[in-house]
Amino acid sequence: MKNKLNIAYIFESMPEDGGNFQTEISSAIRLQEIKDKDIYIEFFSINKKNIKVLSSYNFKPILLKKRNISFSLLMFYKFLTSSKIKNFFNFLFGINQLENQLLKRKIDIVHFNGMSTLAMQLDKINFGVSFWDSGHLQFPQFPESRKNYHSFESKEYLYNLLLKKSSYIVTDSIENKDNLLRQYNVDEKKINLIYSEPATDLLNIDEKKVLSKKEIFNKFDIKNKEYIFYPAQYWPHKNHIYILEAISILKEKYGRNLSVVFTGKNKFNNLNHIKQMTEKLNLQDNVTFKNFVESNDLFYLYKYALAVTVPTYMGPTNHLPLEGFYVGTPVLYSDLWSETEQVKGAVLSFDLKNANSLSIKIIDLLDKKDLRDTMINKGKEKYSELLKKIDQSQMKLKEIFKSFLIIKKNWE
Repeated sequence: MKNKLNIAYIFESMPEDGGNFQTEISSAIRLQEIKDKDIYIEFFSINKKNIKVLSSYNFKPILLKKRNISFSLLMFYKFLTSSKIKNFFNFLFGINQLENQLLKRKIDIVHFNGMSTLAMQLDKINFGVSFWDSGHLQFPQFPESRKNYHSFESKEYLYNLLLKKSSYIVTDSIENKDNLLRQYNVDEKKINLIYSEPATDLLNIDEKKVLSKKEIFNKFDIKNKEYIFYPAQYWPHKNHIYILEAISILKEKYGRNLSVVFTGKNKFNNLNHIKQMTEKLNLQDNVTFKNFVESNDLFYLYKYALAVTVPTYMGPTNHLPLEGFYVGTPVLYSDLWSETEQVKGAVLSFDLKNANSLSIKIIDLLDKKDLRDTMINKGKEKYSELLKKIDQSQMKLKEIFKSFLIIKKNWE
């Protein structure tokens, strides 16, 4: 019998989830582009609302019925050894419902675009996971590190379980690979570098919907001649307060008025805190707050910004610098991550301990036109360098599945 591999990819996010959704789309496109007669990719979604959205990206995912099962129950279930008791739990809670649907489709392996709790519901089907960061270990001080979907302890349980049980692990940088080896003692042979790319929506912008700089300024109520852009969910670790402090210093100390555009989803009700700080610093006329913005608006917000400014605490990789490189906008970046493989040599670094550091970098960009042009060119060079790694990543995915095919032929 011909040995074939049936791979499932499950969409779990919605467009308003920002980077998570765009990463899911990018990963799905990569899988779709694997051309091999022995490898078949089938797409699924756990969200009925998402089916229509995904059709606009030329996907036709199958809806998976999913019960909401508590993380604590899944943890307890994993420690059960008696098949009779497990069957009883499945009867009561439908823990194996997800897997049974995939088995009916003859799925051999599930490719997860993250550290998904859905993998905990798989006993018979193999899976691979994607590891993007370990921010909860880097900065346990943040509320989202202690409790974000799961507690700190639950997340550690999940990561340790999935990283050990997975057939392979995908990550997007040498630094993340080092973290896997150091923090989780993962077998190095399981780790595969698959480099990230900008959001699919930015790569496929509709050239018929060109927006002028004036249109962007009017649409987003930008009151000053220049603005910096930070399209990030309003998590505490994204460090929006740092930008507000830098804008205030520019205004009060250097007499320079600059706007900032924030776009993203409210997290931990942190947007209220950011708005309160905006009022406290008397920056109401300097700041634009937006939630989710359409991809066309996003592209031109990048394009006309003085700089994409990213003071995040968590890394080592982020999508925003890549998108700045691609669009052709200078990137101002957190000193914690400015020397990483993803951005080294292509960003202007600032000191997260001192907001005046960012203020000075902004003044340099305002006053030194040659500097801005230089950073745009460095960003383009870095993007070209990353594109080669992205192309090589495509071959790596095929190698992962081919290796699994060799093992799979040993059972029916």
